[in-house]
Amino acid sequence: MPAHVNIGLAHHRVGDLSSAITAYHNALLLAPNDVETLNNLALVQADMGRTQDAISNLRLALKTDPNYEMGRVNLRSLELEVQGSDPFQVHLILVAEFPHRADLWMKLAVLHGRHGSGSE
Repeated sequence: MPAHVNIGLAHHRVGDLSSAITAYHNALLLAPNDVETLNNLALVQADMGRTQDAISNLRLALKTDPNYEMGRVNLRSLELEVQGSDPFQVHLILVAEFPHRADLWMKLAVLHGRHGSGSE
């Protein structure tokens, strides 16, 4: 299974989303409830505009492991996007809900630097 996941990650990084989906589906055949694979599959689906599929897979991951924080962060992010929040607003909310996540603070700083505070 790790080989399929690594292949999926590689395809995702180079933008071959269709091949990434195939690799993650192959990994899930071997471990149907692997939360990291479900999370990675959801990220590709989100990049493809298949938001509802992504949300469904993140919910499945969290049903398997309610404490899987990366899945919780990604699900919350997608839910906020569906509600119409822009990326800056999404990250303001995420850092409030997950204040210990340095990655979210760094992304918020990048978004702030690119687009200003969003209050202008």
